[in-house]
Amino acid sequence: MTNNLSQMESNDIKNGKNIKNTLNKETSEIKETTIKEVKKRYPKVKKKILMNKILEIKNKRALAKIMLIIKANNVNIMSNLTENSNGVLLLFNALTYETYIKLEEFIRDYEEVKREELLKSQASDDMRFSADNVYSENFDYMSAKLKYSNKEKMLIKRCEYEAIQTN
Repeated sequence: MTNNLSQMESNDIKNGKNIKNTLNKETSEIKETTIKEVKKRYPKVKKKILMNKILEIKNKRALAKIMLIIKANNVNIMSNLTENSNGVLLLFNALTYETYIKLEEFIRDYEEVKREELLKSQASDDMRFSADNVYSENFDYMSAKLKYSNKEKMLIKRCEYEAIQTN
């Protein structure tokens, strides 16, 4: 009988260890899946920033590329898509994590290209208005724009007449 009790206790201990092991495995699996889910969630604040940046883009080619990125990474996006005279509307919150990452990369590259184009155009404007050119352009502009009133014309003529009289 004591053997039976010791066997039952050892079985219970083994079962307890097995239960602990299975619980530990299950909790670690749950933790891993929740960690994966947390990693895969794109923050709402970033979504809003990304959406505002996309709304600022006016280039049709860039918008078409954005649409291709969204379609490539979201298979079921066509069910959430609405087309009307204003354009294409979709649920921006329903996209996958990878889509947001690729959109972020595309917009970063697009803004960098725009910034470079702006710097190039500013540099060309600076060359156009260099010191030598500014003087001649402004002088021609000022001489063409410089007009005297009738009183000033009379004063100039009187000074010229007096200069002639005294010589």
